[in-house]
Amino acid sequence: PFLTGNAAARTGAGLTSLLGPPGLERMTDSRERDLIFPFTREEVLFGERTDRIDEFLERQNAFVLGPGLGQSEELSDAVMDFLRNHEQPIVLDADGLNNVRDNPGDLSDCDNLILTPHPGEASRLLGRPIDDVLADPVQALEDLVSLTGQTIVLKTSRPIVGYPGGGLSVNVTGTAALAKG
Repeated sequence: PFLTGNAAARTGAGLTSLLGPPGLERMTDSRERDLIFPFTREEVLFGERTDRIDEFLERQNAFVLGPGLGQSEELSDAVMDFLRNHEQPIVLDADGLNNVRDNPGDLSDCDNLILTPHPGEASRLLGRPIDDVLADPVQALEDLVSLTGQTIVLKTSRPIVGYPGGGLSVNVTGTAALAKG
């Protein structure tokens, strides 16, 4: 979660809030000086929603859901509830993807999602071997777009973006310096 929050803050997202397990703010150091910790993951995903939490969520321009989240049946239900109840753009990555892997077709009920799977996550979402995804990443991307009805960024050596209305883009720029967290 710190990698994601710091990246958002450093690339111009403005005020960046990080929601995580209780005590997350105590794990910070000088690198997290631009992050705030208004609520815990439990308060937002599992607690009784207060006006204060609802007002906070409504003020957000976008969300990233998944890095450091963890996986469980309870989280899977909470992730889907969150995705269905927010109209802001949401990037779904890491454990966000892992928590919806059993029912990725349910994502078609959601608005403004961008899924960012690497080939292993794409393999789990599609229920097919990773070798199939690696052998034909364009087909895997098209299948994921069709299955979810969402924008997909398949993170390969040349990231491929597929859109629900059709079409795709391939990023042919970048350097090996980008191949890290």
